[in-house]
Amino acid sequence: MAKFVLIHGMFHGAWCWDRLLPELAARGHSAIVPNLAGCAGDPTPPEQCTLERWAGDVADAIAAQGDPVIVVGHSRGGLVASQVAEQAAQQVAGVVYLTAVMLPDGTAMATMADLLARSGHADDGRVPFPIGFSEDRRWLLPPDPDAWFHEGYTGEERAWSRAHIAPEPSTALAAPLHLSPARYGALPRFYIETLQDKILPIATQRAMIAVAGPVETYTLDTGHMPNVTHTAELADILDDIAQRVGAPAVQA
Repeated sequence: MAKFVLIHGMFHGAWCWDRLLPELAARGHSAIVPNLAGCAGDPTPPEQCTLERWAGDVADAIAAQGDPVIVVGHSRGGLVASQVAEQAAQQVAGVVYLTAVMLPDGTAMATMADLLARSGHADDGRVPFPIGFSEDRRWLLPPDPDAWFHEGYTGEERAWSRAHIAPEPSTALAAPLHLSPARYGALPRFYIETLQDKILPIATQRAMIAVAGPVETYTLDTGHMPNVTHTAELADILDDIAQRVGAPAVQA
């Protein structure tokens, strides 16, 4: 049995994994599902919701488990997953990027397009969905969820998601990753690409894989939210990854 740590993406919260958890349990796995500070209605002031705070909170939750875990980051959650893997490397058996932001050391999400352009992927570094800011620029405002997130959702799932999607703090957007070859670089990494994604188009996903790899890649023919729309298929992939990774690659 594996223990997963599921890190949600932008404008979402721990709630977005609800449909996946029973599928993981059916395959004998458990999960820790943190809600990042300032997200999904959490009252933490936005200026305190840094990438360092997010990664530290998740790393503390991992430390409390005492067992190796597999860290899964979805969308923007990939940024957090990378920093968590660096911080808690001795307890991480693998890192999974579910159509997620995967960037090398020293890169911030806000500079992702520039990085990909410099590496020859100028046309593949675009994230086309609109991100708005609050008037004081402390908050990122979600786009129309029906247009961008809800591909393949049932009517009930659309209503459930609309009731939960919320602004999130903007602070982490400009924070560069701090990753080392000895810790993050020693861990097995896996990317689950989604062919029909509108948020992170497949060309952007593959550009990040080319720049920030190496990873092993799995493919789902879905939109951006297979953790809602294709839970059985996603759980099968995570189960396969769990069977392939053993003890942490980095010893304490």
